[in-house]
Amino acid sequence: MKNLTNIKIHGILAEQLGQSEWKLAARSIGEAVKGIQCNNKKLYKQLLENDKKNIKYRVLINDKDFTVEEGKDPNTVEGFQNSELVMKSDSIKTIDIVPVLEGSDKLMSILTIIIGVVLIATGVGAAGGAAMLMSGGGGMMATAMVLGGVGLVAAGITNLLTPMPEFGDFREIEQGGARSYLFNGPQNTIREGGPVFVGYGRLLVGSHVIQAASDTVDVDAEVAPKLSWGGADALALNYYISRAGDRLDKAVEKWNEKIPGD
Repeated sequence: MKNLTNIKIHGILAEQLGQSEWKLAARSIGEAVKGIQCNNKKLYKQLLENDKKNIKYRVLINDKDFTVEEGKDPNTVEGFQNSELVMKSDSIKTIDIVPVLEGSDKLMSILTIIIGVVLIATGVGAAGGAAMLMSGGGGMMATAMVLGGVGLVAAGITNLLTPMPEFGDFREIEQGGARSYLFNGPQNTIREGGPVFVGYGRLLVGSHVIQAASDTVDVDAEVAPKLSWGGADALALNYYISRAGDRLDKAVEKWNEKIPGD
């Protein structure tokens, strides 16, 4: 009897499945994935749901990245079928499935493509062959897995062909290394061209000014207490002509008191 293969799921996927390790008689990645699905009933569903969250995975065989036949492209059907991802071997002792962050470099893009192919292989295996993809409940699941895999492959190719835009040194921007020509005043003024962060959940972070504006409104210094900012009667000059005349008369009277009479 073949020795059991130690299959370990890492990170958030292990939390979602409620279990991180299995010992199964698996001779390939496809058998390992199908074995976990048969025992747990959650793996396929979580892989599809995590794909919507851009969660990818790195697959290790015996603590090493899988190998592909020399001269073959793992992104093609022929190259994939001749890789360790689908080849059966009695020498497989450990399989690790590790969630990884999707990065912008070429390595992450290649990993994305590989993960898509793994899903395709798992889908085909679940239906018992490509000819049975459209028959029965298992075929429906396989079809969903194939479509998910194709989506990941397309995403990986897109990442390879579309490099990330380059930004200036954000530390220089944030610390005021370059003087802003947008506006001034706030301490966290930032020049144009810096990235805009998108936060999820409750965060305790400093603010990031996107736009600022100011309005100037002239008001009389003797605005009555009943008037308030923002009212219709406080949005323009508020001159009380009769009151101004009374003040002028009082001022003249004071001047007359200080001037000696004839």
